[in-house]
Amino acid sequence: MTTVANVPEAATVEFRAQNPDTPNQAAHAASFDAKALRRCLGQFATGVTVVTVQNGDRHEGMAANSFSSVSLDPPLVLWSVRKASRRAEVFSTAPHFVINILAEGQIELANRFATFDGDPFATVPWQADDAGVPVLADVLAHLSCDLETTHDGGDHIIIVGRVRSFSVRDGKPLLFAQGRYGALQEYVQLQAPSAVPATSPDEGDCDVGAYQVMRLLRAAQESLSRSFDVHRKNVGLTALEARMLAVLQAEPGTMQQLAARIFTDEVNTQDVIQRMLKAGLVQCDAHGMCSITEAGNAKREQLRARAREFSAQTLKDLGPEKINIAQQFLTDIVERFSK
Repeated sequence: MTTVANVPEAATVEFRAQNPDTPNQAAHAASFDAKALRRCLGQFATGVTVVTVQNGDRHEGMAANSFSSVSLDPPLVLWSVRKASRRAEVFSTAPHFVINILAEGQIELANRFATFDGDPFATVPWQADDAGVPVLADVLAHLSCDLETTHDGGDHIIIVGRVRSFSVRDGKPLLFAQGRYGALQEYVQLQAPSAVPATSPDEGDCDVGAYQVMRLLRAAQESLSRSFDVHRKNVGLTALEARMLAVLQAEPGTMQQLAARIFTDEVNTQDVIQRMLKAGLVQCDAHGMCSITEAGNAKREQLRARAREFSAQTLKDLGPEKINIAQQFLTDIVERFSK
């Protein structure tokens, strides 16, 4: 028996396919809203990969999060490419390919291969594997594969590869969910400093105080972000829409430029822009340059006012001295990792 927690009806939006007239039509009868379905599927977090192939005397690369393991014996993996992609044939027929699994600090690398602007291999360090296919530098892992087979997958081609060789290094993966990049964080209960053991199995002889500070910083960021989500939703914005308003208030941009600035892919960027166009928050000219409207500026200022109120309410009991100490400490942390 499955127990389901009580969830307010307003928290769930259901989409159902139309009932087919006959059983034989079931496979073709679904009439979901494609964008709504994409947003639903986007709730599932994935890693981020760059798939590379050798195309004659030219290298090709494409960012993808459709990668999945299939089998250990034999060693099989798969990924899929949209049939509408102008490079679908190149990737689906290449006899060899490499799956480059990106690390958490490689968002810029993912964005370079998410667009088709110029030759990313000209500025990205890489070395060829034994089949001449590029393996990108400093990736978390790579798998060199031989094409095993392909399958029809609706509007995608499913590409199955047999792993020929692989490498892996220590580190955390770059993640993608809800149209945004993310990083792996261990889910730990926030403990008082006295409850932290003298040593951590992962940290060896590290200073316990410093270790606890880093845990507290992560927990504080997660708690503040979760708490402010209520205010953002009350203004009527998703997280990506709020981020889009912030970058457009700074300067206009094309779809490719905006995807890089809000740390997502072009498909999600297009969905966000379409929703904001309907709401009158942005405008795009005939050349594809998008900018914020007066209504968008007003919505952005409304969110900023909420942020100021939230900050004042959250910090009201700390006092100026503690706030100044915290500000200096956090500034030092940011500057250290920005060098």
